[in-house]
Amino acid sequence: MRYFELEFSDRTCMCVKGLREPTVEEANECYKVDVEIYSTPIIGVYELNREYAIDNYDFDNEANWKIFK
Repeated sequence: MRYFELEFSDRTCMCVKGLREPTVEEANECYKVDVEIYSTPIIGVYELNREYAIDNYDFDNEANWKIFK
């Protein structure tokens, strides 16, 4: 499993899981509910190593995260 940081245009970020790195367009489509919640589009996708992701994001609900395929 790979981890990615999605950066929104307001500079907030969220961590997601994926089997491959999504393009910005694919991320906006796959996570469109989050885009609507934040009222701002995703402008960047950056791969993270698991250790960094765990240190910087809440992983309490990771088992229920959507997986980008």
